[in-house]
Amino acid sequence: MRPWMVCLFIALGLTGCAQAWADSMARTIARDLESIKSYEGVTVERHISPDGDVRRRVVYAKPWRFRVETLAPSEHAGELFVYDGSEVKMWWPKYRFGVRVRGLPVVNRAQIVQHIERLARESMDAYAFSLRSVADRVAGQRTYAWRLIPTREAPHRYRHVVWNDQRYAMPLKLAIDDHNGAPWYSMEFESIAFDRPVAADAFAFEFPANAVVFDWDLSAPGITLDEAREAMNFDVKVPRQPIQKIVRAVHCLPMITLVMGSGASYVSLTESRDMGLVERPLGKAIRIGNNPAVLTLLGPFATITWVQGGTLLSLTGNIGFPELIAVAESVH
Repeated sequence: MRPWMVCLFIALGLTGCAQAWADSMARTIARDLESIKSYEGVTVERHISPDGDVRRRVVYAKPWRFRVETLAPSEHAGELFVYDGSEVKMWWPKYRFGVRVRGLPVVNRAQIVQHIERLARESMDAYAFSLRSVADRVAGQRTYAWRLIPTREAPHRYRHVVWNDQRYAMPLKLAIDDHNGAPWYSMEFESIAFDRPVAADAFAFEFPANAVVFDWDLSAPGITLDEAREAMNFDVKVPRQPIQKIVRAVHCLPMITLVMGSGASYVSLTESRDMGLVERPLGKAIRIGNNPAVLTLLGPFATITWVQGGTLLSLTGNIGFPELIAVAESVH
């Protein structure tokens, strides 16, 4: 975001041109975010773990590659999420357990910009913005601090303050209060460096030879919903959102992934039989309907894990977490 955009915000607000402002802001945010060549930093999250603050190392490099590694608490140190542009890997060293999703469609620059613009417009439609500060620093970077107030009541639409980097419009700090005004979640970069060379192997990770790895290949032929229900040993659940493809896991354990989204917007729902073997992941405790769930924020991605009617479900996407929760709540 640039200083002239603040003036534009004030001018358009006074003239009532809300949609023109929203469109212009969305384009500017998309342009600034897309211009980031790389960054590497350490984030601190609060109000999600009884064991204290959660620290993660985050690495990004164009085009659209991310690595998020948990540093603390010690019980979860080494947990990993890697997206190299075409493949996702997740690793839990404590359990020698991993997940690999291959065959993700490679997205181009136009799709990435369109995805960012869409998320920005949805945010500006859902919240009223007011500029709180133009001088705050986060991790040594100058920021604009924006206060956001929901324009309509909705689950998990909370008042919050976001500190965006002045050069790139990237959120460097976030503080969310619940509907009672109590702290609900916060994230802050304690260090960050933009546009420095990223090691060639930053997004490379190989599972140990003795790991248990659940594997999916999204480029493989899909199966129908009827075929999934016949082959699975659990009650197959479906969201209300359109499903592009249903893919069965490569290994022998009955598991499926339902692929949704389009372009650079990715959402998938993984399902298996709940055998009571999965420990609660590290994240924010929420509820999906009457079921306890865990929301984990991993850079631009988020996951929601819960059990519903004997089925273990894991929803992953790079959309806003309120939207992801809405998808989860539509699952039946």
